[in-house]
Amino acid sequence: MRNRKYQLLGIDASEAMLEKAQKKILAGRFRCGDFTKLKDYFPELNYAAVFCTGNTLVHLTAYDDIENFIGKASSLLADNSLLVVQIINYFKRINGDTIKSLSPVKTGNLVFERNYRFNTEKKIIFQGVITDTKNGTRFENDAVLLPVLPEQLQGLLKKYFTHNSFFGSFKMEPFDRFSSDAMVSISRKQL
Repeated sequence: MRNRKYQLLGIDASEAMLEKAQKKILAGRFRCGDFTKLKDYFPELNYAAVFCTGNTLVHLTAYDDIENFIGKASSLLADNSLLVVQIINYFKRINGDTIKSLSPVKTGNLVFERNYRFNTEKKIIFQGVITDTKNGTRFENDAVLLPVLPEQLQGLLKKYFTHNSFFGSFKMEPFDRFSSDAMVSISRKQL
C-alpha cells in the first residue's frame, strides 16, 4: 500500500510501534491512542479502507465495544470501501485445538513467543514474550483477550456491511471453523 497513492493513517497504543511505522511509511500520519476512537482522531470521511489486523480486535473487553468499533469504522468509509479484520479462529482454539502457544516469530536476534491460557471468566490470557538472543534481555507482557467466535463477528459485520467475505488467511484460503488458524474478514460498504 505504501507504493500506491493512498494516505495512510495509523493508530497504536505504543509510541515505539508508531516510531517503527513512521520510519517505514514516511507519508503516513500516526496517532498514539485507543483504536476504538479512530473517528475522534481522524474525523474526515470517505476512507477507502480500515484495517484492524494482528488479532487487535479481541483486545477489547466487551462485545459492545467491538460493535461500537465496527460501527465507527463503517461511518468513516466511503461507498464501496472495505473493513479488513484479522483475528485468530477462536472456535478452533476453544472447541478443538486448544493450543497453549503459537510458533515463535524470529526476526534477526529477536524471538517473539505467544502463549495462551484461559481464566475463570472464559477469557484468554495472552502472554507475549520478546527475547533478544544477542544480549539475553527478555520482555514479558500479559493481556486479556475476548475470544470472538466466527458467528459473533459475522453477525456484527452484517449490521453495518452489505458484503462480507471470510477467509482462513490473507492468502484468501477458504475459512473453515474447524481447521483455519485465523479468520480474515473483508467487508464492503455499499450505500
